[in-house]
Order: sequence, then structure tokens, then C-alpha cells
Amino acid sequence: MKNARRITSLVAAGALTLGMGTTVLPSAASGAPTTTERTRDLVGEKARCTAAIEVRLTTLTRLNGSLAAAKSITAGHKSTQTASNTAAASGLGALKTKIAADTDAATLGADCRLIVEGYRVFALRAPQTHLVIAGDTEASAVAKLSDVVPRLADAIDKAGAAGKVVTVAQAALTDLTAKLADAATKTNGLADSVIGFAPADYNADHTLLDGARANVRIAAADLKAARADIKTITTTLKD
Repeated sequence: MKNARRITSLVAAGALTLGMGTTVLPSAASGAPTTTERTRDLVGEKARCTAAIEVRLTTLTRLNGSLAAAKSITAGHKSTQTASNTAAASGLGALKTKIAADTDAATLGADCRLIVEGYRVFALRAPQTHLVIAGDTEASAVAKLSDVVPRLADAIDKAGAAGKVVTVAQAALTDLTAKLADAATKTNGLADSVIGFAPADYNADHTLLDGARANVRIAAADLKAARADIKTITTTLKD
């Protein structure tokens, strides 16, 4: 009876020494994670978050490389977007250092959420960079093709005056003019409309790039059609 009371008191205290010197701790008995388990989980989560930062840093470096290589982007747009990407990379680098030093799950969880919500590399910075490049590139193409229109019109007039049937060429010129006008409208101010967005803007509205994306696609189709019109005109006049 006396031994039974002793066993009961040990269980109530939360530690029962078994044979071979093994001790059952309260946390293990209740199913709660041990200190070793918590440390292991923290290390694993740090590794996952660090990997997430690394892939974003690589992406930002690649984006700035695309900006540097873009030939038709304006100097101002290139400088502004490069600065935004560089600032994001710097912030993620500092966050990586902080995550390495985190000692509790709550702080680590908050820091890991910042990787996505605080920087939005894939949802904002990458498409923003591509849209800025595309907007300026298309605007440049519109300007170059528009310079050709007066010469094509003059060639059509001369061919008509010489007795050549220019109906097809004239129709293509009309379509060319319309397509270039539409592309100019779609690309006008496009880069400026997206270049100022920050992660907080995207967090508040996930659709904020949709309009610019649609305009880039429409302008690309317009330019493709315009080039086809130019080919039709030159081929018709040559024939």
C-alpha cells in the first residue's frame, strides 16, 4: 500500500522513473512536442524560408538583367524599376539574416510571411518588370512603324497615278493606320501606370496589373497586324 501511494505521487508530480533509468517527461506523456522536437521544427522552417528567399533573390537578379538588356525601354523607366528590384533584394537579404537569428516559432512565422506579403516578387515585381519593358518596346515599335506610313501612302498614290490597281494596297494602308492608332492608345502611359506599384498595393488589389496585361496583348496583336499590312502593301506594289 505504501509503495502504491508513492507511485501515485510520482505520477501526479509528472515524472515516473522506470527501469533502466528511463524518465517519462510530462510533455512527452501529454503528446506535446519536446524541446528537441521544437528545435528541429524551427531549423526545418528556417531552411524552407531561406530557400524561398534565395529563389526570389535569383529572380530579382534575372529581372534586372532583363532591364539592362532591354533596348527600347526609356532610361527613366529602366532606372526606376531597377531600383525597385534592387531594394526588394536588399530587404530580402536583411530578412534572411533576421530569420537565421529567430529563436521562437511566432517570430519566425511572421518573418516567413513577409517573404511573400512584404515583397511580392513573383506576383508583382516580375510581371511589373515585364510590363514596363513590353510597354516601352511596343511604344517604340509604334513610333517606328508610324514613320513608314507616309512613305507607303506616297508609294500607293504614285502607283495609282501610273495606272496600277491599288485597291488592296489602299485597304491595307487603312487597316495599318487604324492598328497603329489603337496600339498607340494601348501603350501610351502603360509603363507609368504600373511602375509605381508597391507590394502593399498588390496586397490590397490582386487585379491591379490586369488592365496593363490586356493592353500589352492587344498592342502586340495590333503590331503583328500592322506588320502584315506593310508586307501586303509592299508586295502588292512590287507585283
